[in-house]
Amino acid sequence: MDERMKFLSFEDWVRFIFAHEAGGPQWYFEHNAPYWDGPPDLTVSYITKLFEDPLTVLSGYSDEQLNQGFWYLVSNGASDMMFALNDEVVPLGERIRCLKSFRLLFERVFAARCSPHLSHCDEPGALPLNSACYMWWDLFPLCPQPGSREVLGNT
Repeated sequence: MDERMKFLSFEDWVRFIFAHEAGGPQWYFEHNAPYWDGPPDLTVSYITKLFEDPLTVLSGYSDEQLNQGFWYLVSNGASDMMFALNDEVVPLGERIRCLKSFRLLFERVFAARCSPHLSHCDEPGALPLNSACYMWWDLFPLCPQPGSREVLGNT
């Protein structure tokens, strides 16, 4: 991962994540793949913006591209983007807003573009985006940090 990107416009950030040919091996596992290393506050802002208006932002991408992009975005085996939600440099209110935006993504994208198949059973006929949706919470690396002064609670 030679190219660590510190800043992209929102539009370029979205293209960086989703505008790749889908299939294996995934682009982000290439030896010299570019890597997002932007500041946590910008990362949280971009994730929130994406998830609050996913239909407009993601309309030009196939289910396969979205699946691959969401795996990159959420899995700490591919990127560290979601760790920005643990970073206390980002105001708690902004991190909570980002977490709440997940609901919009699930309602507007996953509910509309996934099929009613049980992904853990590998049922035939499942749509490509089912994979990222099904694995989301298994991949998502948010957890309380040792020594953290914050509790997300019921906000």
